[in-house]
Amino acid sequence: MSEELELQFERAELDASPAPATPEAAAPVACAACGAQVRTYFSVNGLTACRRCHDAAVARHGGSHLPTLVKALGLGFLAALIGAAIYFAVAKITGYEIGLVAIVVGLLVGKAVKLGAGGRGGWRYQALAVALCYLSIAMSYGAFVVAELAKRSEARAAEARAAPGAPAATSRRKN
Repeated sequence: MSEELELQFERAELDASPAPATPEAAAPVACAACGAQVRTYFSVNGLTACRRCHDAAVARHGGSHLPTLVKALGLGFLAALIGAAIYFAVAKITGYEIGLVAIVVGLLVGKAVKLGAGGRGGWRYQALAVALCYLSIAMSYGAFVVAELAKRSEARAAEARAAPGAPAATSRRKN
């Protein structure tokens, strides 16, 4: 006969398996980099590491952020230019400013910054990507402004040519 289990909430039912009494009784932990058995361990990129390997990883990545920041800026700016061209083209062709295109521009710039940073993360690179995305969309609006200014100057020039009675601009000299 099978017993039906009923849910009860009056008392806690603890697991019957005994927990190890001391850390030594637990299964040994090995460093993912060098394979050494460790008691105190660290996490490096989600892997278990001993103190020596952890310190080496921190030293490798603890250098100046400037070279990776400059590379991330360069690739991110290139992606921002491409994104601005895409945003401008879509808005010019369709006549609509589609928000999904801004998301695509954000993904494009974010991936470029991450590639330039060598996979390194942090607030510097996040702020850079956000600023470049904003710059990209602003550049696309700047292209609309330039196009409108060019259209207006062409209209004024055509107006000036079409007006037959318009006085010619002459300069007078005083003697």
